[in-house]
Amino acid sequence: MRETYERLLETLQQLGPVSAHPVKTRIVFQAETPFAAAVPRKHSLDIYVWLKCWASHPRLYRREEHVFRDFGHLFRLEQPADLDPGLIALLREAYAIGNGAMAGRR
Repeated sequence: MRETYERLLETLQQLGPVSAHPVKTRIVFQAETPFAAAVPRKHSLDIYVWLKCWASHPRLYRREEHVFRDFGHLFRLEQPADLDPGLIALLREAYAIGNGAMAGRR
């Protein structure tokens, strides 16, 4: 999972300034505000992304509605190649939202 995490971090850093904050069960990624998190599992890396509307993707396995009409999306990655252009686009949108950009809405 280390290679998958490194690919994720590299991808996020290409979007702009990102800080990674390890906490007890996950690593939170933050621009101006948190926009994504990674949860390491034994055979996978779960990626949690906050968006302003529902999204779909083949790796999506759970969605949650939060307060303030934010929507959490949970993706499971098993290898670096799972971080495909569609998922990168969703991370880009979440990053824009994390920077306070309303343009992050679809």
